[in-house]
Amino acid sequence: MRGALEAVAETLQLDLLRPQEVARRLQLNKNLTWKFARLMLADDPLDAIPMLPGPEGVDIFLRAATVAGGSSASIESLRDAIHQLHHVIARHFGSRAELELLLDGLRTGGNLESARVTAFRGAAGVFGIQAAARVTAQIISPDRETSPRADAPTVANVSIIAGLCGLRRLRPMANLPFFRLSQSRSQNPPRVPLFPSEVPSVSDFLIGKHTSVPHGNIDCIESDERLRVQIRGGPVGRIGDADVFFGTHTPKAMQLFAQPGDEQNDLVTSISVPSEFVLTDVFFHRSIQGLESLRAAVHSTLSGPFPSEPEDQLATVLPITCTIERASNCRSILSVDRAPRYATVVEDAFRVLGEDMADYHLVRVAMDFPPVPSCIVVGWELPRA
Repeated sequence: MRGALEAVAETLQLDLLRPQEVARRLQLNKNLTWKFARLMLADDPLDAIPMLPGPEGVDIFLRAATVAGGSSASIESLRDAIHQLHHVIARHFGSRAELELLLDGLRTGGNLESARVTAFRGAAGVFGIQAAARVTAQIISPDRETSPRADAPTVANVSIIAGLCGLRRLRPMANLPFFRLSQSRSQNPPRVPLFPSEVPSVSDFLIGKHTSVPHGNIDCIESDERLRVQIRGGPVGRIGDADVFFGTHTPKAMQLFAQPGDEQNDLVTSISVPSEFVLTDVFFHRSIQGLESLRAAVHSTLSGPFPSEPEDQLATVLPITCTIERASNCRSILSVDRAPRYATVVEDAFRVLGEDMADYHLVRVAMDFPPVPSCIVVGWELPRA
């Protein structure tokens, strides 16, 4: 098609890469001629197809080329090329919209950006809820009771802060559920609140100091070995925006050296609420070894939770680039504009754990419009003892 388009332009002595001049000569809207220019400039056909004007725009160009005295043979050749392209689209994809949705997943470096934005809006509308940011901080601290060497700990404690900032309901709902934690009562080691109160209760998992729920009440409900957190009451829209943080601590939760049948660690951040932005931070104590193999990926959880088998994990990876940012000075990147309370919550967590943030380095993964449902997994191969 591009070859036929060039032939038409040649008979009219037009340079398609000068769209304003083409618009003046053919008396066309410059937005249309810009599309043809971008079509000609695209290096990859997968990038060129979205630039193609719609059928009406193509017909307008063909009529203008005919009136301007373009070669009948070249114009018919272009018309035939367009017809062939439309035939391929109809046969294999059904419509131009379906084709562009598919291309979003094939295009080099595309990262499903268009689909992710569309999916966010659709999911928010369907479920009646959205968040400005989904944030997670995971603090991997050495368990000093079980580690004989301070410079090479063998077991780590895992503390997790999870938050939803700018949580907003988009239609009236009696209850707005947004967090569910499953835990067997026989789980060993047990998961406990990161910020326990003097009189322990299930609501301790909620970090009340940093949780703000205007015009509503927040409930923590435990049943069937599950903890459900929900907002009760509250208005639709911005006036009811809430920031909610919860925290857990699991002692002796993670082996730091390879064991038979257990040769990698994975830290999973689940994304179940449509969010404009997601951030997952992992704070590693500097004594933890073997982090050279750190990797990050986005996995679909459409068919269930993140699988445990490596072969099954590969099948759920989504074509979205996960860039890992590292910081030896954690505080240098701790502040997050879209989650104003986040830095203070993390600092409080280090304080309650009795850990010095200067002894840690930070690994961060962040992205806009994460798909729902999915999870971000930060993993690494465990070193040999």
